[in-house]
Amino acid sequence: MYTTLFHVLPTNVESKKELSKLVEATTEYLHEQGKTDCTTDEFAFLMTLDRYIELFEKAKSMIVNDRFTVEYKGEKTNQIPGIHQFEIIPTKPAKVE
Repeated sequence: MYTTLFHVLPTNVESKKELSKLVEATTEYLHEQGKTDCTTDEFAFLMTLDRYIELFEKAKSMIVNDRFTVEYKGEKTNQIPGIHQFEIIPTKPAKVE
């Protein structure tokens, strides 16, 4: 077993402030798109997508800033690999407090 992006950047929301920010961003997106009728499930799905987009952007920034690198652990195929097929390898030692 190896460490994936989902281990390093958990997808759960950790604070009410963070949750409020996601709700606000999703509501704003729906209004911008002119969608006024949205089920609770659709809203939750859109909020979840926004959370993943935010995490992927953070991961891209972390690679660019040499916080970690990756190693492909999947099968060698012609398909685009899944995000879970990459091992996350820290490039800087963890801070000990």
